[in-house]
Amino acid sequence: MAFEWSMVWKWFKPTPKYFIPLSLATGFYIFASPKMFEFFQLSPLMFYGHWISVIFIVSCAFNVTSFAYWAAKRLAPTYDRMKLRWISSRALKYLSSDERRYLANCIIHDTKSWPIDVCDGIAASLLASRIIYLASEMIDIDNGYTYNLTNYIWKKLKKRPELLEPELSEERKKQKACIR
Repeated sequence: MAFEWSMVWKWFKPTPKYFIPLSLATGFYIFASPKMFEFFQLSPLMFYGHWISVIFIVSCAFNVTSFAYWAAKRLAPTYDRMKLRWISSRALKYLSSDERRYLANCIIHDTKSWPIDVCDGIAASLLASRIIYLASEMIDIDNGYTYNLTNYIWKKLKKRPELLEPELSEERKKQKACIR
């Protein structure tokens, strides 16, 4: 049976918590002054200096990459959320009148959910621009699928309803006419 070199890395699985002390120790041997060696009663390892330098560089590289991976993993969801908000905010500026009418109904009736017919193209365009999302896979035969406004768009439309003009004014007039 031959020795498999690919298995060596599986045996040796160091984590960053082991590389930080290794970086500190090898950095001390490389960059410390002779007075520091005397203070700690150590002898400088001049014969192994090149190996200590290689170990220092490798351990620092592992430390930097593990920190970069940790930071990227923490920042990626925030970046994705910001990107989706930017896409939906930009799409909100270029809505058609039918799309504005749908959103105006949501604002007038003070609801985030609104059923839309399956064959309606409004839901597809709003869904593609990340303004709404499918609430459930359940379908109502009479009304169709129920879609919800995203929280970001809901708050934005509540603060700035003028984004839905003139359709919002028309829908409010219809609502008042129905009440009378």
